[in-house]
Amino acid sequence: MGVITSRRATLLLFVLLQMSVCETTEYLEDNCGESIVSYGGRLESQRYATYRNNFQCDVILEAPNEEYKLIIQYDYIDLEYFDDTSCVDYIEIRDGDSYSSNLLLRDCTQDAVEGYYYELTSHKVMVRMVTDESITSRGFSLTFTAVTFNHSDCTNDGMFDCGNDYCIINDLTCDGIDNCANNQDEIDNNKNCPVVGPDIDKPDRDRGVNIATDAVTTVLISLMATYWFEW
Repeated sequence: MGVITSRRATLLLFVLLQMSVCETTEYLEDNCGESIVSYGGRLESQRYATYRNNFQCDVILEAPNEEYKLIIQYDYIDLEYFDDTSCVDYIEIRDGDSYSSNLLLRDCTQDAVEGYYYELTSHKVMVRMVTDESITSRGFSLTFTAVTFNHSDCTNDGMFDCGNDYCIINDLTCDGIDNCANNQDEIDNNKNCPVVGPDIDKPDRDRGVNIATDAVTTVLISLMATYWFEW
């Protein structure tokens, strides 16, 4: 059996990093005190299975410009609570970029947001998480999307009409995330989404991404196979 030398380990790490370049999830713990400027994505509390104790952190989610407003949807909220009546650990959502901005949510359980989403008045939102010294859980995961209400924008190339007064950029469609808040950007009859069948039936955007990804993966695997046993 071959020995994994430091050079082999370095090559493996490089391959794994290259294979994860398309990651769209951001993590609160990795971005404390920072702003995340994006048309949309997912924010989770941490990379690992559970969050840590004695933790306080906030990030600002920001649309690329003020013509957009943000909407926030929740995949889950699972933080420590006491006797179903009060939160011990909690998440805060504020409609703006400061502690004085309007507080939309301060809670720790999914019950508070089940089937609900927030439409902000600002193009920025502050997300803050606070934990104490005992008991941890899986934290939270939310989706944020920059939307415009200008229907003339929906007719422009590169934009998608959600059919509910929201307009989002085309790049947010068909990514497995409900950015429209009604799933119109993910359904089968969305012309931007890939269809079942060979690559020739898929949109050029998706074929291009697949081709580029396959090419990078092939090169990396070839390099690894060539040099693995030499090291």
